[in-house]
Amino acid sequence: METDRSLSDAATQPCGPSPEAGVRKNCFIDPAPLMDVMLDQLAYLVAHKSPECPPDCLACERLQQVEGWLMLPFRASVRP
Repeated sequence: METDRSLSDAATQPCGPSPEAGVRKNCFIDPAPLMDVMLDQLAYLVAHKSPECPPDCLACERLQQVEGWLMLPFRASVRP
C-alpha cells in the first residue's frame, strides 16, 4: 500500500484494478447538491455579519448582494 500520497491526491486519482476481472473503478467523490452548497454559504454569510466587521468586508458585501437577489420577488414593481 502506498502511504506517501496525500488525501487530495487519493481523492482525485482512480483506484487500482479491482479484483473482478481487472475492471478499474474511480474513487471520485460526488459533488454536493447545489442547493445544499447555496444554503451553507447563506448561513455562513448571515452568521458572519457583526458590528466588528471593517467597512470593506467582502463577506458583508456578498451578504448585501444576496439580500438584494433574495428580496427581489417581494419588491413592488413599478408599472407605467
